[in-house]
Amino acid sequence: MTLLVAHRLHVNVVDAEGLTALHRAVTSADAEAVRILLTHPQVDVNVLTGPGPLRLLTALDLAWHEGSEGQPATYHRIAAMLKARGALSAAEVKARQLQAANGGPTVHDRESASTQSTAGAAVSSLMRTTAQLLTSFGSLIF
Repeated sequence: MTLLVAHRLHVNVVDAEGLTALHRAVTSADAEAVRILLTHPQVDVNVLTGPGPLRLLTALDLAWHEGSEGQPATYHRIAAMLKARGALSAAEVKARQLQAANGGPTVHDRESASTQSTAGAAVSSLMRTTAQLLTSFGSLIF
Protein backbone atom coordinates (compact mmCIF):
# COMPACT_ATOMS: atom_id res chain seq x y z
CA MET A 1 0.00 0.00 0.00
CA THR A 2 2.74 2.46 0.90
CA LEU A 3 4.46 1.78 -2.44
CA LEU A 4 1.19 2.44 -4.29
CA VAL A 5 0.79 5.79 -2.55
CA ALA A 6 4.47 6.79 -2.65
CA HIS A 7 4.68 6.34 -6.41
CA ARG A 8 1.35 8.09 -6.95
CA LEU A 9 0.00 5.14 -8.90
CA HIS A 10 -3.64 5.19 -9.97
CA VAL A 11 -5.43 4.07 -6.81
CA ASN A 12 -8.95 4.05 -8.25
CA VAL A 13 -8.42 1.15 -10.65
CA VAL A 14 -10.98 -1.63 -10.19
CA ASP A 15 -10.08 -5.31 -10.25
CA ALA A 16 -11.96 -8.13 -12.00
CA GLU A 17 -14.53 -8.12 -9.19
CA GLY A 18 -15.15 -4.38 -9.49
CA LEU A 19 -13.30 -3.41 -6.32
CA THR A 20 -10.61 -0.77 -5.80
CA ALA A 21 -7.69 -1.09 -3.38
CA LEU A 22 -9.72 1.02 -0.92
CA HIS A 23 -12.72 -1.34 -1.19
CA ARG A 24 -10.40 -4.30 -0.58
CA ALA A 25 -8.80 -2.64 2.45
CA VAL A 26 -12.24 -1.87 3.92
CA THR A 27 -13.64 -5.37 3.39
CA SER A 28 -10.47 -6.81 4.95
CA ALA A 29 -10.89 -4.60 8.04
CA ASP A 30 -7.38 -3.27 7.39
CA ALA A 31 -7.62 0.16 9.02
CA GLU A 32 -3.91 0.84 8.42
CA ALA A 33 -4.23 0.16 4.68
CA VAL A 34 -7.31 2.42 4.56
CA ARG A 35 -5.36 5.16 6.36
CA ILE A 36 -2.45 4.85 3.91
CA LEU A 37 -4.72 4.86 0.84
CA LEU A 38 -6.52 7.94 2.12
CA THR A 39 -3.21 9.84 2.04
CA HIS A 40 -3.10 9.49 -1.75
CA PRO A 41 -4.23 12.84 -3.18
CA GLN A 42 -6.29 11.25 -5.94
CA VAL A 43 -8.03 8.47 -4.05
CA ASP A 44 -11.76 8.59 -4.79
CA VAL A 45 -13.62 7.56 -1.66
CA ASN A 46 -16.90 7.52 -3.58
CA VAL A 47 -16.14 5.00 -6.34
CA LEU A 48 -19.02 2.55 -6.67
CA THR A 49 -18.18 -1.14 -6.72
CA GLY A 50 -18.72 -3.04 -9.95
CA PRO A 51 -20.67 -6.22 -10.66
CA GLY A 52 -20.80 -8.96 -8.08
CA PRO A 53 -22.38 -9.57 -4.68
CA LEU A 54 -21.21 -6.16 -3.40
CA ARG A 55 -22.52 -4.32 -6.48
CA LEU A 56 -22.84 -0.52 -6.53
CA LEU A 57 -21.61 0.22 -3.03
CA THR A 58 -19.11 2.80 -1.82
CA ALA A 59 -16.30 2.13 0.66
CA LEU A 60 -18.48 3.74 3.35
CA ASP A 61 -21.35 1.33 2.56
CA LEU A 62 -18.90 -1.57 2.78
CA ALA A 63 -17.66 -0.36 6.18
CA TRP A 64 -21.23 -0.15 7.50
CA HIS A 65 -22.14 -3.55 6.05
CA GLU A 66 -19.02 -5.32 7.26
CA GLY A 67 -19.28 -3.62 10.67
CA SER A 68 -22.71 -5.12 11.16
CA GLU A 69 -21.20 -8.56 10.53
CA GLY A 70 -18.32 -8.30 13.01
CA GLN A 71 -15.47 -6.15 14.37
CA PRO A 72 -17.71 -3.08 14.80
CA ALA A 73 -14.98 -1.02 16.50
CA THR A 74 -12.59 -1.47 13.56
CA TYR A 75 -15.25 -0.67 11.00
CA HIS A 76 -16.44 2.32 13.02
CA ARG A 77 -12.86 3.67 12.91
CA ILE A 78 -12.66 2.97 9.15
CA ALA A 79 -16.02 4.68 8.54
CA ALA A 80 -14.84 7.72 10.53
CA MET A 81 -11.67 7.97 8.40
CA LEU A 82 -13.71 7.68 5.21
CA LYS A 83 -16.22 10.31 6.32
CA ALA A 84 -13.38 12.67 7.21
CA ARG A 85 -12.32 12.44 3.54
CA GLY A 86 -15.86 13.18 2.33
CA ALA A 87 -17.09 9.64 1.78
CA LEU A 88 -20.74 9.24 0.90
CA SER A 89 -23.12 6.31 0.80
CA ALA A 90 -24.00 4.86 -2.60
CA ALA A 91 -27.46 6.42 -2.33
CA GLU A 92 -25.90 9.87 -1.79
CA VAL A 93 -23.48 9.35 -4.71
CA LYS A 94 -26.31 8.31 -7.02
CA ALA A 95 -28.45 11.28 -5.93
CA ARG A 96 -25.60 13.69 -6.63
CA GLN A 97 -24.93 12.06 -9.99
CA LEU A 98 -28.57 12.57 -10.87
CA GLN A 99 -28.34 16.22 -9.76
CA ALA A 100 -25.21 16.66 -11.89
CA ALA A 101 -26.97 15.16 -14.90
CA ASN A 102 -29.70 17.75 -14.41
CA GLY A 103 -27.24 20.63 -14.13
CA GLY A 104 -26.89 20.57 -10.31
CA PRO A 105 -23.80 20.07 -8.12
CA THR A 106 -21.49 17.13 -8.79
CA VAL A 107 -20.20 14.43 -6.47
CA HIS A 108 -16.72 15.92 -6.50
CA ASP A 109 -16.58 19.40 -5.01
CA ARG A 110 -13.14 19.92 -6.55
CA GLU A 111 -14.57 20.03 -10.08
CA SER A 112 -14.85 23.46 -11.60
CA ALA A 113 -18.11 25.16 -12.54
CA SER A 114 -17.16 25.01 -16.22
CA THR A 115 -16.69 21.24 -16.02
CA GLN A 116 -20.10 20.94 -14.38
CA SER A 117 -21.85 23.03 -17.01
CA THR A 118 -20.06 21.15 -19.81
CA ALA A 119 -21.21 17.82 -18.37
CA GLY A 120 -24.76 19.13 -17.98
CA ALA A 121 -24.74 20.40 -21.58
CA ALA A 122 -23.46 17.05 -22.84
CA VAL A 123 -26.20 15.18 -20.98
CA SER A 124 -28.84 17.59 -22.29
CA SER A 125 -27.55 17.18 -25.83
CA LEU A 126 -27.59 13.40 -25.50
CA MET A 127 -31.15 13.50 -24.17
CA ARG A 128 -32.28 15.71 -27.09
CA THR A 129 -30.60 13.39 -29.60
CA THR A 130 -32.22 10.34 -28.00
CA ALA A 131 -35.63 12.03 -28.09
CA GLN A 132 -35.15 12.90 -31.76
CA LEU A 133 -34.18 9.32 -32.60
CA LEU A 134 -37.16 7.94 -30.74
CA THR A 135 -39.45 10.37 -32.54
CA SER A 136 -37.95 9.50 -35.93
CA PHE A 137 -37.74 5.74 -35.48
CA GLY A 138 -40.43 5.15 -32.84
CA SER A 139 -42.80 3.54 -35.29
CA LEU A 140 -40.11 1.02 -36.28
CA ILE A 141 -39.35 0.07 -32.67
CA PHE A 142 -42.91 -0.34 -31.41
